[in-house]
Formats: sequence, C-alpha cells, structure tokens
Amino acid sequence: DAHGRPFLRERADLAVSVARTAGLVAVAVSDAAGVGVDVERPDAPNADLAGVVRHPEEPADTDPLRLWVRKEALLKAVGAGLSVDPRTVLLRGREVLGLPPPYGGADVVLEDLDLDAAVLASVAVLGAERPAVSLVPVARAAPAG
Repeated sequence: DAHGRPFLRERADLAVSVARTAGLVAVAVSDAAGVGVDVERPDAPNADLAGVVRHPEEPADTDPLRLWVRKEALLKAVGAGLSVDPRTVLLRGREVLGLPPPYGGADVVLEDLDLDAAVLASVAVLGAERPAVSLVPVARAAPAG
C-alpha cells in the first residue's frame, strides 16, 4: 500500500507481513486483522541496538536483538511499523505490557519462531488467542543459467 505494507490483491481477508535478513526472507500470512514478522541474524552489525530498542522499564540483561525482532513484528501487526519508537513499547518476555497511543488497547500475541540458531525471528498477530504457527521452509531457487 502507500505506506509500504504488503497485501494480497485477491485476498483482502488475509493480512501479510514480510521481513528480510541476509540470505533469508520470512513471510507471515494470517486471517487475523493484522500480522507482523521480523527476522534478524545475531551476527549482523547492530551498533548500540539496546539504546534504540529498550524501554526504560525493561531489564538491562534482556537481549536487545530479541527485543528488536519482537517489537518490530508487534509494530508491523498493529500497523505502525517503525513510525513508533520501539523504546515506547514495553514487553516482559513475549507479553505486551504497554503500547503508545493510539495502539495501547490492541490485543497482540507474540510468538518466537524456531528457525535455527543463526536466526532470531518473531511473529505478532492481532487478537487475544495464541496463533497456530506453521513453518513452511521453501528452498532457495537454483541460479539461472
């Protein structure tokens, strides 16, 4: 759409989110009102990520990259994306304790994705019930030629 959020033209009843990191693309599709996904590699450079992601009430020993993937997925699901400062979102693990207005009343469930040790990933779905998550690996296409 005009804000960069993906959608399926033929299936307006489905919400879609896309995330990329080196060598990997994650796509989340849901029949909920909103879905968000993020994926990152822990070895990717992230200069002082804690300073741009951690809410003042979140413990200092919380992995900032884990916070990042959870918060980016969450902000995509509510439709805010990174127009909202991740430091204004308060999480305790996967529990959402605080979102800034106008998103504060949204029910969002966060789920970490178990892809492999080289990737951190989370998906967020609008609603109060834990989503059924199915991972469908798709092989890399062979180079043309």
